Amino acid sequence: KVDNNLLTASLLFRSDPKDEELVGLKNEMWNKHREAYDVFNGNYKWLFAGDYKVKLKNITEKTEALLTDTEKSPLYKKFYRETLEYRTWLENVWSHKKVEVIKHLADILKTKLPPKDFEVLVIHPAVGGGCYLGDGKIFWGHNEDWGNYSLVYLVHEALHGYLGDHELTHALIELIADNELR
Repeated sequence: KVDNNLLTASLLFRSDPKDEELVGLKNEMWNKHREAYDVFNGNYKWLFAGDYKVKLKNITEKTEALLTDTEKSPLYKKFYRETLEYRTWLENVWSHKKVEVIKHLADILKTKLPPKDFEVLVIHPAVGGGCYLGDGKIFWGHNEDWGNYSLVYLVHEALHGYLGDHELTHALIELIADNELR
């Protein structure tokens, strides 16, 4: 699924984008909506200098304006279209390799995982990120650094849905997905 707000925020607040057009979009929105932009990039000190309650109320409106203005941008529309294409590609790759992936996982784990539904919230691959958000939701968008990269790391994030996210379970997940499944 492509969620507009999540896509917009991920495009705007990626710490070091390598895509020049994405840098341009970020700069354009920073120039127009500096206060809202700054809060999400960790510059919060100005919020608490003075009447922070009023400033916090205003930041909600300013954030809405930032998101709305971004989504009207021709560059955003390009990134959105590319994200939809990327989502379709991910769906096709998963549907073609799902049976094989599940078989390999069962071989690695020596057991079958119980059925569980996951919702993948797809972002533009130029953003580069992935994590398990809880409640069966996975945040994902990444360039294919090598063959089956997205599949391996989608399985990695899904395994967090089964095993949690503690130091030990994360090490096990890395062994299962990042090493063996890869």
